[in-house]
Amino acid sequence: MEPEDRLSDLPDCLLHHIFGFIDFRYYVQASVLCKRWKLLWTSLQDLYFDGCQGTGTVFFHRFVFEALSRRLRNPTYPLNKVRLHLKWGTRSSFLKKFIAYLGSTKVPWFGISFDQNSCFNDRDFAAYFSRSQFPKTVELTRCHMVPSQSDCQPTWTNLYLHECYFCPQSILINSFQNCVNLKELHLHKCRFPSRAVLDISCPRLVNLVLSDLMVNTRDPADDKFELKVSAPELLSFSLTLGRPLHFSLLHLPALDNVDIRIHSSNNLKIFSFERLIRMFQGLRYAQSVKICSETIEMLTMIPGALEKQSCPFSRLKSLTVTCDGSSNYDNVPGNVMAYFLSNSRAMVEK
Repeated sequence: MEPEDRLSDLPDCLLHHIFGFIDFRYYVQASVLCKRWKLLWTSLQDLYFDGCQGTGTVFFHRFVFEALSRRLRNPTYPLNKVRLHLKWGTRSSFLKKFIAYLGSTKVPWFGISFDQNSCFNDRDFAAYFSRSQFPKTVELTRCHMVPSQSDCQPTWTNLYLHECYFCPQSILINSFQNCVNLKELHLHKCRFPSRAVLDISCPRLVNLVLSDLMVNTRDPADDKFELKVSAPELLSFSLTLGRPLHFSLLHLPALDNVDIRIHSSNNLKIFSFERLIRMFQGLRYAQSVKICSETIEMLTMIPGALEKQSCPFSRLKSLTVTCDGSSNYDNVPGNVMAYFLSNSRAMVEK
């Protein structure tokens, strides 16, 4: 009795999902092990190319273009996602050619990441995408974001940045000013200079997620980093931070849902308190607000200060307080309730 081959018995859709996470070269090698897999790669919709596995750079570049060319000969199954993982030494000429080729194939999603010991640095990177309507979704990991010198307008609608470092030539960082079609923006573990001003001005932005942003400073007193957000169509704003940041501008007239998770204050309680108050004032149009209990605690760290503040919200309908695992917070203090709800009839959930 032959042993049961459960992997080969899986439906194509599950095999496609599994093989979408491994280097495409390994899948091509594995396809010789099973007759059913021999042509399955021609219908893969998610491709992942890992250039950090010891192969030569020239060979890897040739393999990527050859594999894409062969895969695109099957129009029945259009490509959905292409990801590249690259190492130090990758030439911008390769990326420029690759992105131009990708745009001609109308692949909607493109991701590029670099290994832990290198970052890609090219001020004309965004310009590579301006000559095509595709991809619509771009994900970048460990890239140096250098301001572009061109007036190109990339057609991205969704942009995800992970562990990227913003390298401004001046104090102002306006890397998104030309992203006029952007509807969703995620910044995760991105790093900024301590005296920079990050300007997120996107006329069509609908969803904004800022999580674990890092500022290059050891002393909280030297933290002069500012955030300016102007998004007239923004509906959802999620903010997860280790400590409060300074929002010098929040223009969000269409804001609906807000999720605030700020886990600890810095050593300067007054600065932290003032930054929280200014932030909530900028979120005045929110209708549904979710706040973690640790953020609630920070509002009470200066006795008598909150009572002097007026309610920030003008059209609040729902307030939810979430309790994180590290907090023993059970009840919201009366002064905090008055601060949030004095101008509304919002329902409170815990």
